[in-house]
Amino acid sequence: MARMRARRLRPVPGAVPEAGGLLVAVDASVAALTLVPGDAAVAQLARAYARSIDVAQDRPYVLEKLGPRLLRCLVSLGATPASRVPGKPPKRPPSWLDQMRAGRRPL
Repeated sequence: MARMRARRLRPVPGAVPEAGGLLVAVDASVAALTLVPGDAAVAQLARAYARSIDVAQDRPYVLEKLGPRLLRCLVSLGATPASRVPGKPPKRPPSWLDQMRAGRRPL
């Protein structure tokens, strides 16, 4: 089983990423960000994941394995819509239970 997985993760010999592939999209996203020097390693890792996905022999399998890792890299860089939400979510009004807990005396 491990040999099958290792075989699937190997890139196709001599393959280059397709013209409109994931690597191009990741490069454009990273280029549009304002990164601090500490983010360079995460950006390189995101590019490596995208390149591996683009040239993989069994793309659906590799996308299933590396896709979540690539997404975590992009979230940590602030390159996804969910990670760009400014500030904290708005506070909700206190519920009845919250009010009861706030008024409770310590034991």
